[in-house]
Amino acid sequence: AEDGIRDIGVTGVQTCALPISKELIGRKPWHFTHPEDWPAISEIMNQMVRDAVQAPSRPIEYRFLHKTRGWIWLAGNPRLILDHKGKVIEWIDILRDVSDRKQAEYEAAQARAAAEAAVAAKAEFLATLSHELRTPLTGIIGLSQLIGADSKLGSEDQKYVDMVQIASRQLITIINNV
Repeated sequence: AEDGIRDIGVTGVQTCALPISKELIGRKPWHFTHPEDWPAISEIMNQMVRDAVQAPSRPIEYRFLHKTRGWIWLAGNPRLILDHKGKVIEWIDILRDVSDRKQAEYEAAQARAAAEAAVAAKAEFLATLSHELRTPLTGIIGLSQLIGADSKLGSEDQKYVDMVQIASRQLITIINNV
């Protein structure tokens, strides 16, 4: 990961940006921060000033427009530099490029969603399959019981009916276990 240091004066103009990009010098941070991320960053920074907190409780992650790579993810650790009266004179921000981690998190979330969808599809398939097999099998069991109850069956026919009933019950047990 590429690290950098950014120094932002009290007017919001960057006076130093190493090594992220020298083109930041003399520009304001929101020129390079993703529009969707700027309001949250701005609120954190304003809260730091209001509450006289020199650093946020955790790194701030946001998208940053890189000169050659487009939007990248940075994790910043801004610190307020105060004068002897407690007035903000500048910000110092230590930055780390966390684009690779963010990409890995995105890919993991996609894989997790795909796995969850596959599990749901499998469960739905098995429920449907179970129903589709159970319905005719229940009919076979019922019919074999009716035929088996007929006292006019010969011993050979009764044996076949008993085999159908046993096989049907075994099959329904297998389906129930699926």
